[in-house]
Amino acid sequence: MPLKRRYFKNLPAPWLTEDIRSAMRDRDLARRARRRRRCNTYYDRYRTLRNKAQNLVRAAKSVYYDIFNRTGSANEVWRGLRHLGLIKTRAAGVRLSHSVEELNEFFGHNGESADHNDRDSLEYLLTGVFNDKSFHWSYVTTITIGRVISRAKSNAVGVDSISLKLLRLTVHCTMPILKHLFNFSLMNGVFPTQWQSALIYPIPKIRNPTLVKHYRPISILPTLFEALERVVCDQIRAYLESHHFYDPCQSAYRSDYSTQTCLIRMLDEVRHAADRKMITVSVFFDFSKAFNRVDHFLLIMKLKSLNFSDSAIRWIYSYLRDRTQAVKDNMEGIVLSLSVVNAGVPQVSVLGDLYSLLSTLRTLVVNSGTASIIFMLMTFKSILTVNLEI
Repeated sequence: MPLKRRYFKNLPAPWLTEDIRSAMRDRDLARRARRRRRCNTYYDRYRTLRNKAQNLVRAAKSVYYDIFNRTGSANEVWRGLRHLGLIKTRAAGVRLSHSVEELNEFFGHNGESADHNDRDSLEYLLTGVFNDKSFHWSYVTTITIGRVISRAKSNAVGVDSISLKLLRLTVHCTMPILKHLFNFSLMNGVFPTQWQSALIYPIPKIRNPTLVKHYRPISILPTLFEALERVVCDQIRAYLESHHFYDPCQSAYRSDYSTQTCLIRMLDEVRHAADRKMITVSVFFDFSKAFNRVDHFLLIMKLKSLNFSDSAIRWIYSYLRDRTQAVKDNMEGIVLSLSVVNAGVPQVSVLGDLYSLLSTLRTLVVNSGTASIIFMLMTFKSILTVNLEI
């Protein structure tokens, strides 16, 4: 028999439950009885059942649409907005406009960088002198490992094929091993080689990508590496906060700071300048391939200036060097062979964001009697606000 394609215009309301449907049926039956028998008793019964059904529908709608109050994460909010049809859904099953070889070459190409002899440069920066005031790795306890694993949310599986669900199921058995691996890695300044490989998923920046630059590389790292990098990131952030190394205008990748604090600060400066009859000129910067252009040698020099110890610098250098990546095409199921990446930091990773921040730390902050220049870094989209006296 020939197939017929049918299109349903009025889909059933998603908030309808069996209780609401039952209340609606009772309401309809009462309405029919009231029409047959024009009596106040039947009318009062119909009105009671009608109000009950309306209250149930209103309560169900309120719970269904109240996505902003019942969730605490941004991912849940965006998922709810897509479910309600208020924003466009992500494109699924779309073929890549370029081959994985072309994308891998583009993602791995980091532009012109300084030609450093990395090993000699690293040994030149290391002093070999122990200093208590420098930043040193703290001993990683089982409580810390359990805390970072419970905070993990990504279910993506890296090249090690270990999922977050599997790690949580076996964490009580593998905890002593993880504790030994994490502490041995940090104390000896050696990063595990098998954890340096990342799967790259090309995500379109626009609806119909035609060029390789229209794709954003999302790094899927091994689950064990994500646990270790959260431990490292917490220690580095605590050190930067305790020593007040963060720029006062820095809003990205800091606790209790966000885009809201950045915008509030900028608007406050603009309004303050308007009160003083000054003109505000804003210049916005957007750095292309910012994560891929982080120079390893300059980052190591910045860490040295922030009084990082030799052991911490050795571990970070081991983390940065000889990383490998492979682009994966979900539609075709093609995974390119691993290629070495000797510049940049992994995108959409905790340490990648932190290292990108450290490479641009201590930015421009100038205040004078007639001018106020504020440089606020927010995910590499920076704002330069200049208030000039009229």
